[in-house]
Amino acid sequence: MENFKLRHYESKDYIYAVGLNKIHIKLEVLFGEVDSISIKYWKRFREEESVLLELDNYSFDKKSPYFDVFIESKEQFRYLNYVFLIVSKGKKYFYSKDGVSNDFPLRFFEFQYVNKDDIIDSLDVFKGRVGYHIFVDRFYREGNVSGNKKIVEWDESPTRDNVFGGNFLGVFNKLDYLKDLGISLIIFMPIFKAASNHKYDTIDYFEVDPSYGTKEDLKKLISKAHELDIKIVFDGVFNHIGYFSEQFLDAKENKEKSKYFSWFSFVNDGEIEHDYLAVGDYKWMPKLNYQSLELRQFIIKVGKYWIDSFDIDGWRLDVFDEIEESFRNEFSKEIKKSKKDLLLIGETWHDGYELLSSKQVHSVMNYLYRNYILDYFVDCRISENEFLNKLQWLSFRYPKPLLGTMYNLLGSHDTERIMTRAKEDMSKIIQVYAFLILSLGIPVIYYGDELGMIGEVDPGCRKAMEWDRVGNNIYLKIKELIKYRNDNEAIRFGDIKYLVVDNCFGFIRVFGNEKILVLFNTLDESIEVSLEDIFVKRKVVVEKNGYSCVKLY
Repeated sequence: MENFKLRHYESKDYIYAVGLNKIHIKLEVLFGEVDSISIKYWKRFREEESVLLELDNYSFDKKSPYFDVFIESKEQFRYLNYVFLIVSKGKKYFYSKDGVSNDFPLRFFEFQYVNKDDIIDSLDVFKGRVGYHIFVDRFYREGNVSGNKKIVEWDESPTRDNVFGGNFLGVFNKLDYLKDLGISLIIFMPIFKAASNHKYDTIDYFEVDPSYGTKEDLKKLISKAHELDIKIVFDGVFNHIGYFSEQFLDAKENKEKSKYFSWFSFVNDGEIEHDYLAVGDYKWMPKLNYQSLELRQFIIKVGKYWIDSFDIDGWRLDVFDEIEESFRNEFSKEIKKSKKDLLLIGETWHDGYELLSSKQVHSVMNYLYRNYILDYFVDCRISENEFLNKLQWLSFRYPKPLLGTMYNLLGSHDTERIMTRAKEDMSKIIQVYAFLILSLGIPVIYYGDELGMIGEVDPGCRKAMEWDRVGNNIYLKIKELIKYRNDNEAIRFGDIKYLVVDNCFGFIRVFGNEKILVLFNTLDESIEVSLEDIFVKRKVVVEKNGYSCVKLY
């Protein structure tokens, strides 16, 4: 009968509330072609009051397999009945929970009820911001540290053990540099008392590491950042703790007699050298066991302490997808009570849908997005259309209200630096930064990447900041891109649609009446692009290995 196949379920994968009287509905075409898809919806037993709306396609040419629509009501949604109307090759069909039919179905899709806690809403105060990821020890050193024999020279090569002496006062004195660059969000690597230089092996969650300064230094830093409208996010290392923490040493020594014994998982299975579970089987970072009620209460207390006492604006939650799901839910629910508009970012290197759709976080470190960018611009492994398909799938997969707060990155403390990854090809570097900064989400720059610093994976990617590079060509270009973003509401806040036109990949950002088209040319020759199919009768030349921004009126 029909020459297409569709997919839609009555589940939050495809229908969820974004307000008491607003719902987001999604549908995908698994194969075949459709001309248009509409939805007919009504409150149960009120079919005579039904509303018909056409779904939006994720592509300008309407050939994307992904469709969606937001529907609104004057009252709180409850007992919503709906069916889809499909037009394919001029013929009309209906799609309901019984499948595709020629006739209006007897049974319908149904959405039962909107509860307030079910709503997935956007965190607007963070939309449009530009982030900066700081390793305090490597950012800037303020004050006389000559008496500390552990501190090495600023230009030495990093190792897994050496310390460079960067501190809170150093960051404080460089806040004006960050503001001038256009930064409005700082994400710190861990600042708690720890044994290592990277601080991911926490000794005391309620103390700052003395090598970074004092709590008063930190409060001074945060206060000035807020004066500059720069939000502050801490790194919450709650999946594991440090070997030298009071809790672990006591549990290791006293086993069942220790009040902390239940915080850890002691095993003797012969697969690892030590008798306890640890993150990555790395003995210095024992994994925490969230079957322990006392541990749960302790970590929630930690999370609230730094919000209540230091007015931080969010948490980046380290390896959050490895923490027990029930505690992720509990932590998120409890910690959000401490401050309105608190940003929670979950670290995952994988599909972040479960973290986002369950409302455990507002954002994830978007490593999938990074992979796609590298595949297309740097490695040239995929075509424009493959890149388009991957980005559209990710946009469809994740809750739409949260796309504007995704933590979009090119590098981090766990990857090689983007300059190294791109083999110092400046045209590729500029393209990936233009894509990152001008597209949807929060672009986050790993400290020093704006200066073109190089470095392989840890420890190479953790060099001390090379301040003598400030003002070089890549710095000026990234600063220019951030300014363009900050000056244009369509780039900061607008929706996005990806497209491929005349061998160029691109996207359009739309906010109100403002529309901006961004095109990328990865070829070694310039391309003249006709914009007639994008509502404008003009042409634009995109230089070889370059990009172009066009305002559409």
